[in-house]
Amino acid sequence: MIYLAFFTKYFFFVKNDLTLDMNALSSILVGFTVIIIVSCQTPREGNLKIENVNVVNVRQGRIIESQDVVIQGNKITSISEYQNTVFGGDVIDGTGKYLIPGLWDMHTHIFSTNIDSLSYRMNLSNKLMIANGVTGFREMGYTIEEAAETFREKVRNRDYLPQRFIYTTQALDGDPPVWNWPDVVKAIQNPQQATAAIDSIMSHTKADFIKVYSVLSPESYMTISAYCQKNDIDFAGHFPVNTPLSAIAQSGIKSLEHGFELIPAYSSRADSLVEDGELSGSEYRTMFGDNHEESANDFFELLRENQVWITPTLTINQGLALFSSSDTLEIEDERKKYVDWKEWQGPPPEAHSYYDEVFNLVKKRIKPAHSAGVGILAGTDIGFSNPFVYDGFSLHEELKMLVEAGLTPTEALKTATLNPAIYINATDSLGTVEENKLADLVILNQNPIEDISHTRNIYGVLSNGNYFDSVTLSNLLAEVEEFYNN
Repeated sequence: MIYLAFFTKYFFFVKNDLTLDMNALSSILVGFTVIIIVSCQTPREGNLKIENVNVVNVRQGRIIESQDVVIQGNKITSISEYQNTVFGGDVIDGTGKYLIPGLWDMHTHIFSTNIDSLSYRMNLSNKLMIANGVTGFREMGYTIEEAAETFREKVRNRDYLPQRFIYTTQALDGDPPVWNWPDVVKAIQNPQQATAAIDSIMSHTKADFIKVYSVLSPESYMTISAYCQKNDIDFAGHFPVNTPLSAIAQSGIKSLEHGFELIPAYSSRADSLVEDGELSGSEYRTMFGDNHEESANDFFELLRENQVWITPTLTINQGLALFSSSDTLEIEDERKKYVDWKEWQGPPPEAHSYYDEVFNLVKKRIKPAHSAGVGILAGTDIGFSNPFVYDGFSLHEELKMLVEAGLTPTEALKTATLNPAIYINATDSLGTVEENKLADLVILNQNPIEDISHTRNIYGVLSNGNYFDSVTLSNLLAEVEEFYNN
């Protein structure tokens, strides 16, 4: 079941008067960490050779045919033309297969869920993501550091599959905030509170960045911007609706989430509507019909110049549009056997038009932003039992929708491989299939540059040098299905 408080996360002009106990959030997040597991399916590790495989060059969008890729420990040590020679280790037959970098989901909440699931939710999500080739993710908040420490202990005990991620903890929002969860959403009343909150987060947690939210006042938001830039702290999140877009684009924010900003970007009235310091829901919706390309191009140019990324999360935006079309929506999806919810109850059907318009406008405007040089990141918003969002599986759906939005398969593939590596400043070790990089890899049965849906057809996954063959991956899915069946 879903509660109305969920929808205020997206329809951020609705004031949330539903207070939830923080025990409703079992948030367990980890820094940029490698997670090693002992599951009932034990991966192969050590010296490996993927023999005679086609390497996908995601930078150039081309295939390097018939390569031998040697992995020692957790690194790629050599890539060379195929030679049928004896190898002193395990050999994976890559004939007719395609090798891509491990995928990243750049907007997740896999540890932000009900406290009852604390003992199992992390483990299940981790299995589902690895089974889908998602070897890394960016956790977008709503956690407490004690939970992250618990997760780190499990990492040290080798209880989870190998995976990398970066994370944030407490989100900073205006007062009253969209989410009324004091432990993980800090309501900022003035600029002084904003700097104190950042100091507290960075001093008492191992968070990789600060998350900003939708209804911060312009004064508080710009104070966060200045303070983070001065102290070399990354920050990302929702676009603050009461701050002019031009100021947001030049504020130092690293990424904007959900694509909400792509609606006012096309309105020549957007900045004037927030002159009084507050943009109402009705004012925001009046911009749905605006299509001022010059305003959009100016905004996109600022985003490009300031290296601001967009994570459009089409998966959740589409899910909300579909969900809102019915009072109660029973899910008919093969993937529902991998989740702990089977139907939804939510807003009335009249909410459908709002979410439907948002989804279609965001999807339509990704291509122009990308063409203007704005970096795009693939993210799904898994977690919170969000409608029509499935851990691991939805990353492939996101890539498919990005192609539908106008990106080429190569460009879409970059949003989950090379672009995340650029974003986290890790191109020396991740993002491409090259010598001396970490062995986070996915072996596909078909060419993803020809058809992005081929990323779903997985032959094997390597995460931190640990190899999971197709049988092992199927068994991981079976474990999750069995758990929920019981």
